[in-house]
Amino acid sequence: IYGVTGNSMYPNLKPGQHVLTIRKSKSLSLLRRSDIVVLNNPENIVDHGNPFIKRIVGLPGEHIKLIRSTIYANGTPLIEDYLAPGYEKWTDRYGEQEWLLSEDEYLVISDYRPEGRDSRKFGPIRSEHIVGIVWLSWRPFKIRNHA
Repeated sequence: IYGVTGNSMYPNLKPGQHVLTIRKSKSLSLLRRSDIVVLNNPENIVDHGNPFIKRIVGLPGEHIKLIRSTIYANGTPLIEDYLAPGYEKWTDRYGEQEWLLSEDEYLVISDYRPEGRDSRKFGPIRSEHIVGIVWLSWRPFKIRNHA
């Protein structure tokens, strides 16, 4: 169980929510594009080593290209219907980027595209960084004492 901090997956996951993951040892063969994963901070580049929650947009062996607000996988634009209205058109402050992923690399990106700290900043991640797939999320609740 991990807690969501920051706005990188907003509005799909909000700060304060909790996520339950399927551990990596059982889930790597299940990884698909658009899955949300918890990953260890690659090389502790940003955020002082805290785990990240990101969405997979690039799979091993793929050629991924980001142009303006569109992500292309092997030349085909991705349909990202999981993005909230208004979030599907974002300006990439990192400019046009592209990667040819190795057989053990994934490209991960935030749902909050304008400000996300993700593969646009730290590059592709290897499977060893992935903790697990997000399986369930919920907001914490408070129990009131009616005594």
